[in-house]
Amino acid sequence: MKSSILLDIVATLQPLFLGYIPAAILGIFIGFTIGVNAIVSQLFSRVLQIRNSITSIAFSPIALILLKENEIAAIFVVLIRISSSVIVETATGIQKFCKQDNNVCVAIHYIFKALKIGLWTAWFKVIATEMLAGSKWVSSW
Repeated sequence: MKSSILLDIVATLQPLFLGYIPAAILGIFIGFTIGVNAIVSQLFSRVLQIRNSITSIAFSPIALILLKENEIAAIFVVLIRISSSVIVETATGIQKFCKQDNNVCVAIHYIFKALKIGLWTAWFKVIATEMLAGSKWVSSW
């Protein structure tokens, strides 16, 4: 049976949004907490530096080996990579919000910037995971 392009796109978007939506919510919440509290910011700065030292594409084969299922590995990679970038950008926006006399536009700009970059990165991670796994999704055209 020949699959349609629409079904392949839906199959790719499913793990994308299953990883992206929780990562965005978690990232904004933790980023807000880090941005508001200086002690929490110092505690998380080391953890985020360690995460940033590992290249983002390296998570795909590790997730495929550990989780042994393509879709779950794609969701895991998106969740881990996107949440950390959203955390950093949101924390930066909230810190600048506090420094600039509670200018809401600054915080909103950084949060939406984080979500935009996160969506682009999530799409790249899902496609990379599909290519590594040899899935029959969008990357197999």
